[in-house]
Amino acid sequence: METAYHIRKPLESIRTLGQVEKIVDINVKKVIYNILKKANLSEDFSFVPSQVFLNNLPNGSKKTKIFLPNKNGDPVPIKKVRIRESLNSAVKLKDNIDRYVNLRNNHHVLVYKNEEDEFKEEVISFWEAIKRKKSEAPIYQAPNRKCKIVTALHINDMFLMNLPEIHESFEDIPKELLVQNLYRV
Repeated sequence: METAYHIRKPLESIRTLGQVEKIVDINVKKVIYNILKKANLSEDFSFVPSQVFLNNLPNGSKKTKIFLPNKNGDPVPIKKVRIRESLNSAVKLKDNIDRYVNLRNNHHVLVYKNEEDEFKEEVISFWEAIKRKKSEAPIYQAPNRKCKIVTALHINDMFLMNLPEIHESFEDIPKELLVQNLYRV
C-alpha cells in the first residue's frame, strides 16, 4: 500500500481534472467542479486555464473566484487547496513534527573516482543540498577523503561521452561525431 500525503498547492497551480479529483476537501472540490461547469469546459478537459479560478487585476495581482462560507455564512476566499499525492521518497522533517519533504527533485549528480581509481556517481537531492548549505557544509563533497571529485552534473548540463581523449580543439572534430556522443542531463 502506498503512503499518501496532503500537499498544499496554490489554486492557480490546479491545471488538470486529475488534480481537481485529488483535492482533499469535498466542499472545495464541489465548488471547483461547479465553476468548471459554468466555464463551459467539457468533462474530459486536460488543461484548465488559470483565469477559470482567478481574476487578474489591473495592478498585476490575482483575486480568487472561489469562496466558501464560514460558520456565520460570510464568504472566505480559497487561495490554496490540499491535494492527496502518493510519494515514495518523502522524508520526515523532524521527529516531533508530522511534516514531510518530497525528495523527488535532484540537485546534482556527483561524479568521482574512488580509492581504486574507478569512476562512481552519487545522486544528491535538492533537499540534501539545502541541508548542506544551511549547515555551511560544502554542497559538493566526495563520500570520503580518499575519493576525488571529477565533476558535478546538473539538469540540462551537456557532456561528451564515448570519445577518445581529445588533444585538439572541438572545432577540428567532425560535427557528426560530436552530435552522436553529446548527452544532456
